[in-house]
Amino acid sequence: MTIECDPNFQDQNKTTALMWAIEGKKTELIDILIARGANLNIRDKKGSTCVMIAVQRGEYQIASRLVFHGCDLNIQDNDGINSLIVAPSRQLVDFVKLFLDHGSDPRICNNQGKRAEDLSGRARDVRLLICGLIFFSHLQVFIS
Repeated sequence: MTIECDPNFQDQNKTTALMWAIEGKKTELIDILIARGANLNIRDKKGSTCVMIAVQRGEYQIASRLVFHGCDLNIQDNDGINSLIVAPSRQLVDFVKLFLDHGSDPRICNNQGKRAEDLSGRARDVRLLICGLIFFSHLQVFIS
C-alpha cells in the first residue's frame, strides 16, 4: 500500500516538511522532499523561505543544494530580508559568494532601506570582502 503525502503541506505556522528537515539538518530527507516536488520558495508565517532558514542555521551545504535545485534567492520575507541580506549580517562570506554567483540581486533593500553590504557587520576585513564581492557582482551586471 502506498500513501501519498503533499510535500508542500504547511502547519499552523506555515512551516513545511522541507523547512523542518532543513532545521534538523536532515540532508537525506531534504533530497527526498525535493525529489517529491517540495516547493523551495514557499514561505512560512514570517515570510522566510527554505534558503533563508539554511542561512540562519549556517548550513552552507544545504543552502548549496537549494541553490542547485533553483530556489529564488531574491524573495523577501515580511521584513524585506532576503537570503543575501541575512548572510553578511552573520558574516557568512561563503554564502554571499554563492548567492551572488547564482543571481542574488545586491541592490535589494530590506524594509529599513538597508542592503546586504550595509549589514556586513563591524569586522573590517569581512566588511571589505563582502563589499568587494558585491561591487564585483555589480560590475559584472554592468559589463554584460
